[in-house]
Amino acid sequence: MRGGDEMSELATVQRLCTELQSNPRGKANHVVKLVHTLSTSRNEAVLRASLQALKLFFIDASHDGALASDTPSSTISSPPPSASAAGDDAVGVYCAWVRRQYSNYIAACMQLIASSQSSASTQVGAAVAVMEAVRCEGGPATFSPPLFSRLLRALATEPGVKPEVFTLLFTRYFSFADVRYYALLAIKSLASEAASSKATSATPAAAAVTGRQEQVKRTVEPAA
Repeated sequence: MRGGDEMSELATVQRLCTELQSNPRGKANHVVKLVHTLSTSRNEAVLRASLQALKLFFIDASHDGALASDTPSSTISSPPPSASAAGDDAVGVYCAWVRRQYSNYIAACMQLIASSQSSASTQVGAAVAVMEAVRCEGGPATFSPPLFSRLLRALATEPGVKPEVFTLLFTRYFSFADVRYYALLAIKSLASEAASSKATSATPAAAAVTGRQEQVKRTVEPAA
């Protein structure tokens, strides 16, 4: 995709983002299109706009309680898109839909972070989006250790992750005690797994994984 096609794609995505931000409930189905864009586009401006719009949408969803597995009806005032089946709980349908899209969104962000074809700026943008999700996935200002561990596992095991992502984590996030604490827990778990795998496999791939784990460890420990 070049020239006019890239501009057309960007214009389309910018329109989707603007509409979603101005009317999150009414245009919620744009989320599906934007998540798909994260998995298919190679246009950095398109990816950047999509990540920003989706990040804001899911932050709002978290604040509304829509990401919670058990959301009281009183916390969500608007019905979900296309939830018209008789007898369905509109709030439950909407929250279940949001959680499915959120899962797809996180998976797409992880794919961008891990892919060697992603630029450094795209990987950094995706990592920022995931860290924002870590901060609010369980509710406002509620740290999510499972998602954070998932991110660190990707950094430790995916050879396509660029150094700028490690720099981002060290300079922006590892000054916080909770981030350092859960990072060290995750590293200990990864180190234990690596030790077990060494006993059964001493392949170059295993050595590469161990090297990545050491890189993550060196990133965390100076801030501890």
